[in-house]
Parts: sequence; C-alpha cells; structure tokens
Amino acid sequence: MIEKPPRLVDLLEAENDPAVADFRCPSTDIALWPLIRVVFNRMLISDTLYSQPLIGFGEATRGMPVARACATLGRSWLHNVRHLAHGKGRAEVCILTDSLGVRQVGGRWFNRLSDYFALEHPHQTLVLEEQFNWIWPMPRAVPRVIFHAPWQVSAYVSSRLHRGDAHRRQATELIRLVSERSRRLLGWEPGAEREGQAISMLAAKIAGLPGRVRAYSRLLERIAPRVMLVDSGCYGTSAALIRAARDRGIVTAEFQHGAVAAGHDAYNVAPALQASPHYRAAMPDHFLAYGQWWSEQINTPVNKIVVGNPHRDAQLAGLPASGKSRRDVLVLGDGIEWRKYFDFSREVSRRIDGRGLRVVFRPHPLERVAVEGAGVDGMDGVHIDRNNDIYLSLNSANAVVSEQSSGLFEAIGLVPRVFVWNTPKASFGFPRHPFVNVDSPEALADLLDDASSGLVGERQVEAIWAPDWRGSYAAFLRTCGVETRGGRTS
Repeated sequence: MIEKPPRLVDLLEAENDPAVADFRCPSTDIALWPLIRVVFNRMLISDTLYSQPLIGFGEATRGMPVARACATLGRSWLHNVRHLAHGKGRAEVCILTDSLGVRQVGGRWFNRLSDYFALEHPHQTLVLEEQFNWIWPMPRAVPRVIFHAPWQVSAYVSSRLHRGDAHRRQATELIRLVSERSRRLLGWEPGAEREGQAISMLAAKIAGLPGRVRAYSRLLERIAPRVMLVDSGCYGTSAALIRAARDRGIVTAEFQHGAVAAGHDAYNVAPALQASPHYRAAMPDHFLAYGQWWSEQINTPVNKIVVGNPHRDAQLAGLPASGKSRRDVLVLGDGIEWRKYFDFSREVSRRIDGRGLRVVFRPHPLERVAVEGAGVDGMDGVHIDRNNDIYLSLNSANAVVSEQSSGLFEAIGLVPRVFVWNTPKASFGFPRHPFVNVDSPEALADLLDDASSGLVGERQVEAIWAPDWRGSYAAFLRTCGVETRGGRTS
C-alpha cells in the first residue's frame, strides 16, 4: 500500500522490473516505457497528492484556435523551407526548446530558455522551437530560428494512420504490466478508462516512431550539428530525436529549465531503469545543471555537468536597486491548484493585517488567465502579481513561500527569507531543501514577526546557482568538438 505521506521512491516500485525497460519498438529498438512513463506516473501522483488530475487526455487540443493554428502552421512551414534551403540551416549547435519562455522584449521575441545560449554563438547555433498556443513569435531576438510544428503535426498524422493491432497489443501488454505492479505493490490502479487512454496514446506513439526517426535523421543531415541541446530530454518524449542524433554521432544534452529535485518523477527512476541500457539509450548523453546541488538530487542515467543559469544571471544584473521598503509576502502558485494557494494567501493576509506587510499571490503562467478571469485581485487584502518576470516580484519581496516552486530557489540571494509550505506535496517534491518549513498560514504569520526566520545561508547560493555560465557553456561545447568563434550579441 502507498505510504502516507508518499515518497517518489516508493511509487517508482511500479516500474522497478527489467521487463518494463525491455519493451522496445520492433522497427527502431527504442524503449517504449519512456514514451508514456511521465503520463502514467502523473496519474498515480495526482491521485495520491492532488485534488485534480495532472493529466487530462485530449485537453491539449480542446479549445484550440483552429484558424490560428492552421495559419501559423503554414507560416512555419514556409519559414522553415526558406531557412533550410541551399545549406543555410547548417549549424554546429542545434537547440530544441518549447516556447513557454518566449516574451516580447524591446519589440522582439526572446526565449529565456534557449536564446541566451543561442546568442553566445549566434552564427554557429540554430534554434528549433515549439509553438505554444500557436503564437507567431516574430521578429526574433536571435537570428536563426526554425519551428518544430510541421514535423510534430506530420508525425501526429502519420502515427494515427499507421497505428495497427500489433502496436496496440504491445502497448496493452506494457501498460497492463505496470498497472498490475501498481495494484499489487501500491494498492493503486489507473482504472479501465484511463488505462485504455494510456494504451491508445502509447500505441500511436509506437506507430509513429519509425517515421519520426526518419524525419529527424533527414533534418539533422541538413543541419549537421555536433551537439543537440534538448529541452526536457529526460522526459522520454524526445527519444526518436535522440536516437536520430546518436546514429549520426551527435552529442545530446538537456539544459535545465526549472526545478528538479529528489521528488521529480521525470528525473528520478527505479533501479531497474537506471541499470537498463535500453532506457539509457532513450535519454540524452548529458544534463546541464544550474549548480551542483541540482545534480545531486536526480538519478536518471545521464552525465551531469554544472553550467549555471543564464536567465537568472541576466535578470539579476538588470534589476533596479530594491531599496529598504520590502513589504511583500509573495505566495507562488503551482499551475494546478491556484484556489488552494489563494485561500492560503487570504488567511495569511488576515493574520498579518496591520503589520506593514501585504500578501501578493503570483499565479503560475499556466493558471494566470484563470486567476485574472476570476476577479479576485484585492480580495481580503491579497494582491495578484501581474509581472511577466518573477525577478521583478522577488526584488520587492520580504518573504516568499510555496510548496515546490522553482521560484523558491530563484529567491535565494535576492529575497531575505524563504519558506516552504510543508504539505505532503511539498515533502514529496522536495524531500531535501535548504528552507524553513511552515505547516500553516498561522505558523507563517508567526515567523514573519521574527526577522531572523527563513534566512538562507550564503554558502548555499553557489551550490545551487553556479557562477560563470558563459565559461562553463563554452567549455562544454569544446568537449563536443565545437570551437567557439565568439560573435556573442547582447
């Protein structure tokens, strides 16, 4: 049965069987469990820790702006044709990234996840970007960008057209193996409906693998990179791209893009997967970490290299002086249960009324529209933070609190006091952390009266945020055979 509160190491027993990693695509030999692993595990985690599902099958396309999607897809295809024609797409470094980090800066679109790396060596680097909500992010701050959408749509259509009985049988056998282990070892199972949805999703992914590998091989032949940086590579969904890259002798690496810890299911695996060469083959070669502390939290079978965090360094360098009047208690949402966080904020606000502090709730980017639509700004003294950049919010904060947000770590060295709302979810996600726990709004309100509470030691800063990311990144590229030629643009 599942321990209360649960630990990730216990939940991972469901996959702790060499047979799980031995399921492979008959055409490409790619391990199949990485393709569905995070989806399955988050059904389990959400049933155990959350009040609503983390995984909603089919929700990604529900309400999609079809006309805008078609227009953006067409523009993306034409853009790619122009930028890949006649050898113009060749680049020693290719970066696959999503676009959740894209913002307009000075009239140009800038992706905080990838573009710092791209601007270090702009003429040697090509960005391959996904498109969030079918936004057309042009003009760009980096000179060389193509879009992933045409390949993604082609692969999606192909997987549906080629999905057959053999794919479904293989998917059924794997999902039912892990479901049965979950039932027997944990006392949990996904239920018939979700199990069927997971089987259908995996069957389509299996059917699409050969076409994906061929398409990525052709693309990489045109780009001819020496190194491929892959956002979220450890999630397993980039296995076809990683396979195509490895077949061509291209080094692959995931660059850290948020908080990873001992409770993060994408970056921590069961011993049977750690030992499996098949699972390892679906992962990137390297993981480029913000600091040594992060590398020590994860056990996925990749080589960990400390590089640093370009966006944090840039934002800290550009922040105005904060002054002495820090009065905000900043509560960070998680993108899933914003009402729970808002209620927490209201209770804190009620208890610190008259102390010269104010409570500010910062929704996660994924829940910002819902929060703004709810019209709760100012309710019971809680203000809604509308800054696009979290560092502006941190710069005026007296204290920051959340369960398992990466913003807790970004606050280190910038916000005087940092607290973790100590819930089963927080204990699960961050079983180890350098912060002070608070069990309730009442406990936080009491600690806010003590100016020495919640302080983070200076020695923690460098272990979490390594300095000189530019030097470390250049050194990494040299190990991949890329001789950097300068040309950095700011």
